[in-house]
Amino acid sequence: MLIEDYSLNEAFYITGITVTSVGFGVVRELSAVRRIFTTFLIIISFGTFAYAILPLQLMF
Repeated sequence: MLIEDYSLNEAFYITGITVTSVGFGVVRELSAVRRIFTTFLIIISFGTFAYAILPLQLMF
């Protein structure tokens, strides 16, 4: 936020994309609400995937 002059919303969105290794390019500019929704969708999907494969880890 301090170096690139991003808003808190933009910084949260970029962090969410980077941490979850999605890293996709944006086709068109997203509004603040769409960035927040996309970030939460990515994080929830990542958590759901981790929860789904947990039983497989315990089997081996």
